Amino acid sequence: MNMYQRNFSTGGLEDYTFLQLFVEIDNQIKKLEHLVRYHTGEMPKYKLLKLARELGWQIQQGRGKHPTKAVYDGFKVPIPGHGKGATLRQGLVHDLLKQLTEPKLAELRQQKQEYLNRFLTLLKDKELQNCTVQLNEQQEQIYDLMKEVQSLKQDISQLHIQLHEANNTANTAEALLLEREQYWSEMTQKARLEAQKSAEQYLYSQLVLEDVLQAFQELQDCFSKIDNYTRSLPPQSRGPLPKYLDEAHAIFARDIIPFLASEPLQELDDGSDC
Repeated sequence: MNMYQRNFSTGGLEDYTFLQLFVEIDNQIKKLEHLVRYHTGEMPKYKLLKLARELGWQIQQGRGKHPTKAVYDGFKVPIPGHGKGATLRQGLVHDLLKQLTEPKLAELRQQKQEYLNRFLTLLKDKELQNCTVQLNEQQEQIYDLMKEVQSLKQDISQLHIQLHEANNTANTAEALLLEREQYWSEMTQKARLEAQKSAEQYLYSQLVLEDVLQAFQELQDCFSKIDNYTRSLPPQSRGPLPKYLDEAHAIFARDIIPFLASEPLQELDDGSDC
């Protein structure tokens, strides 16, 4: 089987891919086109008949005046010349080659287009399959990202709750601090008022004590004068008065005045340390 008779049916692709078949058919087309376009010179008839057979033509030998014919799927090409050893001129060879190669070229071009279409379809299917796989992967990635976003939203929500609780705690602490400051301010003010009141009472008690001491001193002076006066009287005129004076002297002898003045009250400050 020559290169022009290879079976390129789509049923058996065991050794060829669509692209390999496309390239091989394209090479055959180029060879046939090159044969027709660039053949020069005369050609023996037997050689032309051999080429026709390689292209799939059947040769019908002529009888008498009827020329030899090449038959291919309804096509008939007469090949002139007497005997197989006849030599065909250049122009005739060119026309015969063109007619003999045309059905095969048409068939090869059709197969080439079919394989090209199949190859493009395969590429599209593969590309579609790859796109589907990529799309599925992207969907999975998007799903994972959505899960991460949802998790982040939950974390943010939890942080908002914690921040709200922290703000409430801070507000409570601030309120307690303000309340404690207000309490200490009130207690300090109260202590200052108490200290001021104690100071006033102390001053008042000092004045009263001074008045008492002064009155006691005056009373002592008075008893001293009475005692002196009584002692100047005759004994028969004194009566019980010396006895009373002795009792008074006993009282004054107890040193009451130094006792009253021995422990004076200490002045209270203004309560600034409270």
